[in-house]
Amino acid sequence: MSREFVYRPHCCEILNRVVNGADTRPGTAIEACCACSEVSTIAPMRSAAAGLYARMWAAAFPDARVFGERQLHHEALEGSTIDDLEADARRRLAVKDRTLGTIECAGRHHGEIVQCKYAGA
Repeated sequence: MSREFVYRPHCCEILNRVVNGADTRPGTAIEACCACSEVSTIAPMRSAAAGLYARMWAAAFPDARVFGERQLHHEALEGSTIDDLEADARRRLAVKDRTLGTIECAGRHHGEIVQCKYAGA
């Protein structure tokens, strides 16, 4: 994750979870992509694993069409297995202390007065 184009969607996914009140600990799509990338250097990927890689890549980079129709084929053939692999990957890649701490807001963001639900909390 040393490249900005990889780190940016990771941060966006975490921030979206914060905004939606979701758990920030499970692995992100980018973390799953990095794991799939590592695995692909060790052994050939079976259809479901390749489908997981494609699904996570599409989640992280929705405008990129890297896997194209191949992703649809993997999803059609292995969809439920990919669901299981995704849940397992996100669980295994979880960061237990990646949680939102106490937020202190004085009602100003970048020097501007704002309506913030955390102001005075």
